[in-house]
Amino acid sequence: MDFVGILLKKTEEREGDSQNGHWKAAQFLLETVGMYPKKMVVDVRDGNIGRIAQFDALVGKTVRIEFDVDATEYNGRWYNRFYAYRIADYAEEKAKQAEAAEAANKPAEQPNTEAPAPSNNDGSDLPF
Repeated sequence: MDFVGILLKKTEEREGDSQNGHWKAAQFLLETVGMYPKKMVVDVRDGNIGRIAQFDALVGKTVRIEFDVDATEYNGRWYNRFYAYRIADYAEEKAKQAEAAEAANKPAEQPNTEAPAPSNNDGSDLPF
């Protein structure tokens, strides 16, 4: 799934060790763009990828994130979690799409379709 909104702030960062090694996670607050904005918190897991740093760099900007949704049960209640795995600056993404559309709409050079000039031949060539 994906979501476009303003990345407002980093709300919480946690880290620890497990049997799989050291882990790091953070939560980021996003807000939709529109007449009635809504807020959403996404979890970002980070191994050795540097994903949290990518999100940190885009705080305050309009972004497009891709995420997975999962629900967990705790004491008989269910809680939804949104795990973000990719982020992109929305303005840069739109500029790249506009450049690609402009390049696609640019007329291609037409190949030369003029007939070749007649040549003097000795009659041994057939015309067909």
